Parts: sequence; C-alpha cells; structure tokens
Amino acid sequence: MSNFSQSVLRGQVYLRLVTLSLVVVSTCLSSFAVTQPAGKLRAVPGTVQFGRVVVGQSSQASCIISNTGTAPVTISKVVPSNPAVVLSSPALPLVLSPGANAVLTFTFTPKNASSLQARIAVGSTASPEPTIELRGRGLPPGALSVQPSSVDFGAVSPASSAANGVRVKNIGFSDVHISGAQVIGNGFTVTGSQFPMTLAPAQSVTLNVLFTPATGQASGRLTIESDAAGPKAVVSLSGTLDPPGALTINPRTVVFGGVGIGKTKKVRVLLTADRGKVVISSLGTSTSEFTLSAVHLPLQIAAGKSRPLMVGFAPEANGQATGSLLLTSDAANSPVVILRGAGTGYRVLLSWTGSTSPVTGYDVYRSSRQGGPYKILNSTPNPDTSFIDTTVKTGQTYYYVVTSVDSAGVQSAFSGEVPAVVP
Repeated sequence: MSNFSQSVLRGQVYLRLVTLSLVVVSTCLSSFAVTQPAGKLRAVPGTVQFGRVVVGQSSQASCIISNTGTAPVTISKVVPSNPAVVLSSPALPLVLSPGANAVLTFTFTPKNASSLQARIAVGSTASPEPTIELRGRGLPPGALSVQPSSVDFGAVSPASSAANGVRVKNIGFSDVHISGAQVIGNGFTVTGSQFPMTLAPAQSVTLNVLFTPATGQASGRLTIESDAAGPKAVVSLSGTLDPPGALTINPRTVVFGGVGIGKTKKVRVLLTADRGKVVISSLGTSTSEFTLSAVHLPLQIAAGKSRPLMVGFAPEANGQATGSLLLTSDAANSPVVILRGAGTGYRVLLSWTGSTSPVTGYDVYRSSRQGGPYKILNSTPNPDTSFIDTTVKTGQTYYYVVTSVDSAGVQSAFSGEVPAVVP
C-alpha cells in the first residue's frame, strides 16, 4: 500500500473517533436537564370540615400544607371560592423549603342557613396546585315561635278575669335572651313571668295572659322583646265585656197546696238568664220543710238559656207553711221566690188528769220506741191538761209520757206511757 493510501485510512479512523465523542457529549447534556430540582405541595387533610355553625357566629378549621419536592416553593395566594370563608393564618407570601410545612387556618362565618361546598385556590411556584375542599353548614340562629298566634278570650263577666297561656319556643340553634313582654290594650296583662330569661335551643316557656275587661270590645297585642333573629314574636289579643245578666224565675210564687205529713211534693221552677250569662254560686231554702233537688254549684246559665230546678215540700206538721228560695248569683237583679204549702194528715190528741199539787204546766214527751228515749214536744210548759201533736207521720207508732212542772221549774216523774198508732 502506498503512503497516500495509508494516510487516508488514518484520517477516516480519526473522523470516526471524533463522531463517537460528540455522541457521548450529547448524551451527557440530556441527562443534566432532567435532574433539575422542583417543589411540590401536598395538603392534609384534603377536605377541611367546619361542622355546623350558627349564622352570625364563626368556626375555625385547619389543614397542613407540605413541600414534598426538592426545591423551595413560594405560596403567593390562598383564595376560598366562597366569601363566607377567609384565610386567618399564616400571612402571605409564604416560602416553604423542601420538607417544610405550614398550618393553614380558615375561618367560616356563614351568612345564611345553607350547606358550604367550596374549594381553595392555591397560587404558588409548585406544579400542580394542591386541591383543598371546604365543607360545613350554616344553621339558623335563635328564633322565637309563639302558639297560638292570636288569643280570643271571648265574653268575660264584669269584675272577673279570664286567663290563657301563650307558648314561646326557641326554634333556632343558639340561645335567645328575652328581656320582657310588652302588652298593648286595655285589660290585658302578663302575670307570673320573671324577666329577663334565656331560652336554650328547643326550650320553651308559657306566658300567662290575663284579661280583665273594663269596656265592651277590647283588642291588644303581646310583643316578646328579645335578641332573636327575624321579626319580633307578636300575639294578637281580643275579648269582650259580657254584660251582666238578669235572672228570671218562673213561677215567682210556688204553691204546693196540701201535702200529707210524711210525704213530699215537688214543683218545677225554671231559671232563665236574660241579656247575659248568670252564674249561681249558692242555692237553698229558708226552712227544712222545703227542699231542692241535687244541684252542682256553681251553676252557670248561658245568656238566653234556662235551667230547671225541682223544689220539694215535705211538711213536718199540720197547717200552713211558708218559706223562700235563697239564691246568690252575679245577676244584676236578685229575684225573691216565695214557697207556700200546707201540711195535712193525722193528729194525735192527748189528755190527762191534772195534778193535785200546785203546778204551772205540763211537758209532753214522745218516742218512736217503747220505753224511750223521749223527746220533748213543747217549748214551754203547757198550762192545759190536753195537747195536740200535729207532727206525726202515717204508718208510725208513737209513745207519749207527761210530766208536771211547778213554779220552781221542778219536773215530776214521767207519767205512764201511752201509745198512739197512726194509720
């Protein structure tokens, strides 16, 4: 081979070596670009839970954000997607070195009662950005409900009162402070309640409202003063003055006629309330011979209505008997009812031989059992030697004895016993 050929061959070899070197250099440059350091952010937990928060109040919750990369990361902004949430700490911008972390604290202040579903937008030098979810719920604040919303006391008699309860309940989720209850309207008052008072959520209290009428028609309003949310709790009030009723009794004079001793005759008497309601608080008769059927007191008779009353006559002696119906009510008038009857039946005529010693009179005794005990029939010594017992009953047997009484009031021993059988 000539010298020229050898030279060419050597040049080719040289060129190949150069080409191989360039390839190696290119490969080294590519590996250097891939190993550039980078920052990476991670948030734990990924969902921040505020729980249940009353509207107007605030709650804080946190998460930890960490730099899990190999280069520092600068956090320039943390923006919640809902204006009810704000970042409380830390201050921005914030630089996190590799492996470092920070606590992000958020404050949730709900504006209304609704669910919170939002996200946090994190602006930083890391890529990709971490995802942080926000969850919570706004609850309604303390609020009052009243039952019933209106109270009609109806017709109330003069000089009397009617009461009704109003239930006030906290239907919200925070305490309600009640400072008082304002009543507007003639005759309406709230009694038995101590203010101020506090109602916890779901707690209730009953206010006692009293109506004491002074005029015909009355209307008013009860307003609960409190720090509750929403409109004030208001109850409308109404009532009327019931005009005093007048009592009519028919008949005004009750005549029983003749009734045998030991028997009873009843007559129906009608009590009627005119113009207004009448309440009868007591009923009776002036003497024991006149009786009334069982009546439950107080007896209330509505305006324009009537109630029957059975009056009985059971004579205790022969002869005329007079009495009256005793009645107490709130009526404007006080009617008088006269009761008249006559006892008819058997009489026992007694006579005896007078004492041989000076006496002022005689006492007559009677018993329903042979041998006594005896009960005296006359209130003062009887000057005669005869006596008529008009208080006997049919079908009975009586036993009589007599004693003499001297001027000093000393009685003799009982006379012999005499029986009398009444058919």
